[in-house]
Amino acid sequence: MTLLKRLFLFAASLPLLAVLAGCGGGKKASADATPPLIELFTVQVEGEEAAVDFTIVDPTESEWTATIHFSEDLGQHWSPLSSASLLDAEILLSPPFQPVKRIWNCRNDLSSIPQADVILEVRIKDMNGEVVNSLQSDTISIGESEAPVYTSVEVPAGPLGGLVNITGSVLDPDQDHLTLTMEWSATGGAPWSPATLINGPVVIPPSGDGKPANFEIIWDAQSDTPGTITPFAKFRLLLSDGGATSNWLSSYLALNTIRPVIDHFTIGDIPSYMNGHEPYQGGGSSLIPFMLTIPSAGSLIRLDWSSGNGGAAIDPQSLILLADVPVFGNAPGVNLASMMTLGETGAEWLIPSDQNLPTGDLQLTATIQDIRGNISEIAEYSIHVGSGSNSVRPFDIEDRWFIDFSRDHFEIGFLDDGSGGIVPFAQNGGDGIPDHLQDLYTVGLQSSMDPGAANPLDDHVRGLVENQVIERIRILFEKTELSDLQPKISFQGTAFNYNSALGIGGDDITVGSFALGRATFDARNQHYDDERVSGRGVFSSNMVQYYWGSGTFISRFGALIPGYGTPVGTHPEDTVVLSPGFDRTNPSNSASANARFDDIWSAIDAWSRLISVVATHEIGHAIGLCTNGHPPLGLFGGVTSADFTGYFTTPYHVDTPGNNIMSSALGLTSALVEGPAGYRFNELNQAYIAEWIVLEN
Repeated sequence: MTLLKRLFLFAASLPLLAVLAGCGGGKKASADATPPLIELFTVQVEGEEAAVDFTIVDPTESEWTATIHFSEDLGQHWSPLSSASLLDAEILLSPPFQPVKRIWNCRNDLSSIPQADVILEVRIKDMNGEVVNSLQSDTISIGESEAPVYTSVEVPAGPLGGLVNITGSVLDPDQDHLTLTMEWSATGGAPWSPATLINGPVVIPPSGDGKPANFEIIWDAQSDTPGTITPFAKFRLLLSDGGATSNWLSSYLALNTIRPVIDHFTIGDIPSYMNGHEPYQGGGSSLIPFMLTIPSAGSLIRLDWSSGNGGAAIDPQSLILLADVPVFGNAPGVNLASMMTLGETGAEWLIPSDQNLPTGDLQLTATIQDIRGNISEIAEYSIHVGSGSNSVRPFDIEDRWFIDFSRDHFEIGFLDDGSGGIVPFAQNGGDGIPDHLQDLYTVGLQSSMDPGAANPLDDHVRGLVENQVIERIRILFEKTELSDLQPKISFQGTAFNYNSALGIGGDDITVGSFALGRATFDARNQHYDDERVSGRGVFSSNMVQYYWGSGTFISRFGALIPGYGTPVGTHPEDTVVLSPGFDRTNPSNSASANARFDDIWSAIDAWSRLISVVATHEIGHAIGLCTNGHPPLGLFGGVTSADFTGYFTTPYHVDTPGNNIMSSALGLTSALVEGPAGYRFNELNQAYIAEWIVLEN
């Protein structure tokens, strides 16, 4: 048969199909038929009978059956209308569909009359008996019922917020099931708004013994009245048996629904702009997302929270911390808050060194409540968990740094400035005298540059300076009595059992350089470093030359500088004020002794601060700060486009808010700033040093 003939025969069969489709009555409903709609469903009660009317709309004109069911406990249990109360308990529905009208004899089915908690439901079934649609009536009352009454209502005392538990008891003379709802007003009057009930609407069954039935409703006040502080709120309860409704009005309530706030969700103290919580500004208008990588063990996850403006105190025990992957045998969604150390303003989770988080991406979520029950918004934080193997840890073994003040690469002294004054100089080439000793002489902290001269005061002051430098390096690395950022790095002033070294003293070998120091950049601290050769270490001679004559320099060293003041060891008060027993606060001290003591210690303090800042900066380079690029490959070294990196961001340096010690420019004035505003590693660098984060290859 040709294609043309096949097409002709197919077309010729269409009229026959059309004729067949129009023959016979309604179709039997199939499983995939479109369910009919139930419309115009009404129940009219007259005495002990109820007229039930409804109709269906079915464009497919299929056949269906309908049954009518009743509940006398507000829909908790259902039974079909009996054949004794309704002539046809199962109603056949065939097209063309006509309105259904039935009279229900209520007494034949209900356990008692009067009742006011009755609901009817029409159910439509297909011809296989499967329910495909249903519709319930409003609550109806059969007979003359009495209104329910409140026998007690208890409201929590004091300011309320969050979830509010209201308890009490009620009694219905007809032993009906009761429905309890609630409305609230922030002003104590109209308009009233429906209350959000966690367990509502509440259905209260009768007690069965004629006594009052207890109830509890839980009002989500924070959801209904977010961010509200008012002493004039009220709520009212609406208790219905289906026929009558009884109201109960509260007294004025003090509401405080100010939401607590999770301010930080991070690693260590890293702010959100550096921890991957938000993208940073790339070139042009682009935003660049990134994510931190933490080791599988040993990281520090931290939360900080606050009450919000006007909010109540935080309840730390309400913390919920969830992970999206199994953690230490806990399934996703199990609260991990017990693993955190809780405080009044935050919590910390130091991942144990003998347990490992699962590697891969990890999303954590947290909420906290205040003592009123107000809950914070959900805080989310995503990080990547790496293996944390020794190959990516900068301190897989101990790094012991020798701070060496003995190197000799320069001849250092003074030159005539041509106008009756002197200026410091440093000439490349050793002269047998430690460079640092000569630098101390140029600022008046030594009386002589002759290392062979026996001068106990010079030795004493030099020891004070060197000890102060090392102690301040330790402080900058947060090695104190209260904390130790990285136990596997240490600093010492003796050449014993060390494996890395930093030279102090002398100048830069580059002519015209203003560098205060230099060190080899060692990514992830893979090698031991010796920064004592020429052109590396701390260039204290360059510091003296650079700051010579500046106001800050003169204010700190002017009283001691040779030719301007009186160097240490040459003043008649020095033996007294440098003795171990001198007490600056002793009222019997002479004014001149106190003044001399202040001059010496002002200079020691300034020198040790500046030297320690530069030394810490160079050690930072030698342990891998600041790797170029963004995490997880870098530490924002050289990233100048980010809105949080400043002018002194260059390759292997980053200038972030505050006095960042890994900025490409350091200064004497800034080095003298004390406390939190002084020089420090930024929080991302601290996390790297502590190995709370790791850099990927």
